[in-house]
Amino acid sequence: MDNLLKVIDLHCDTFDRLAYDYETGWNKTGAHRPQTLKHNDKALNLEEMKDFRWLQCFAIFIPERFQNQEALDFYLRVKDRYDLEFSDFSSEIQQIRSISELDSVWESGKAASFLTIENGTVLNAQISTIDILQEHGVKMLTLTWNGKNAIGSGNDTTDGLTTFGREAIKALEEANIIIDLSHLNEHGFDDAFEVMDKPMVASHSNLRAVCDHPRNLQDEQVLRLIDMGGIFGLNFCRDFISTKHADPDFDDISYHIDHAIKLGAEDHLCLGTDYDGAKVPSFLSAGSKLQGFYELLENRFGQEISAKLFYKNAQRFFNEYEAS
Repeated sequence: MDNLLKVIDLHCDTFDRLAYDYETGWNKTGAHRPQTLKHNDKALNLEEMKDFRWLQCFAIFIPERFQNQEALDFYLRVKDRYDLEFSDFSSEIQQIRSISELDSVWESGKAASFLTIENGTVLNAQISTIDILQEHGVKMLTLTWNGKNAIGSGNDTTDGLTTFGREAIKALEEANIIIDLSHLNEHGFDDAFEVMDKPMVASHSNLRAVCDHPRNLQDEQVLRLIDMGGIFGLNFCRDFISTKHADPDFDDISYHIDHAIKLGAEDHLCLGTDYDGAKVPSFLSAGSKLQGFYELLENRFGQEISAKLFYKNAQRFFNEYEAS
């Protein structure tokens, strides 16, 4: 395999941006769509990704105003757009269902994708919906967004998991769909650990000890993730990086990495960029900027830690999860 930089990113919202405008509704599809996965003005596109060996977890985010059947319908419509883009650009990117497929996809010169979902409203409060997600090859599900749903409560609320939420975790694990704890509040986080049998992920959450934001993880939560073999993704959202600087720089991000290492999370910290779902620092404005970011990381933390953060930790986790 060539020497291109390897990237595994646990979370982005690019497909919502391609398929749906939150002010005007659905974007065009088919031959007349104005932007595609290859050519768009988003942070991520195939042109931005072409100089890397890239595995992207493309999330379909379900806005909270869509509940029950509307939430499932929203997912299915964005999933149609996902399928269209992957069909049109099949020579450049491929959906994979298992990490065992990754090396061969990379060797073919393509980018790879895991399909994920952000917000458990997609289940329409029915365990049977998980069969649909499994059929689609969904790899990971974020249980909540910031508010409440049938599964539990996000970080804007205080309730824990519901009875249905506990049942859903068991069923998702049986379907080998990874549980994502990002956005879940502290009560729900604790409840999830009571129920889970397999390691979990916080796909795009930073460290609250560095930046005091409720979307970030407390030290004890990080330690619990470490103890059970989970991982968490470094989020590029400005508000989750620093409370002091409106446009954080590399030093601001490095404080999160330093603290993670002090907690013993060197083998558990990954990338969870939140591209196209958050306002990110200027020096990380697009996917192509990751080359410079890696070089900064390598200069400060060394090659081994940088490679672990960029892809090795995530690749190992997916391998271990699939083997469990």
